[in-house]
Amino acid sequence: MHDMEPTKPKAVKKSPSLSHEKLMKALYFVEDLFSRPNIPFFLLDETALSAKENKNLEGDHITVGIRKLDFQPNNISMMDSLYMPKSIDDKHIEYVYDDVPITVKIIDSADDMFRNLNTFMYQYEAFSLPNPFDKYWETRHQYT
Repeated sequence: MHDMEPTKPKAVKKSPSLSHEKLMKALYFVEDLFSRPNIPFFLLDETALSAKENKNLEGDHITVGIRKLDFQPNNISMMDSLYMPKSIDDKHIEYVYDDVPITVKIIDSADDMFRNLNTFMYQYEAFSLPNPFDKYWETRHQYT
């Protein structure tokens, strides 16, 4: 028998967190971008959790969602004239604002949690979350 030490798991390298102020600036950009063509959006993933818990935003990006039926071709051209996306496909739009990556997930789901959004105040602004949030949080990995 050999006297071997067990191997330790390697630490996962986390991306550095951007400041709350910088992330909020990017979130306000999203709010402005989607309000002009009147496209309702909602917070998703860690962005949603921080806001729901009324905590400062943390992480290295912002994630929001829009429903596919609210995203029409004429909206795309209006938004492109305001700010060009880094990339766009049928499931995502990627922006970078002030060095903050922003992911917009295009949700193609008839689930009520994306139709009956919960609007709440966060940092003096009204934002929306999937409703019920707990159901979304448990199933969020389906909406990538």
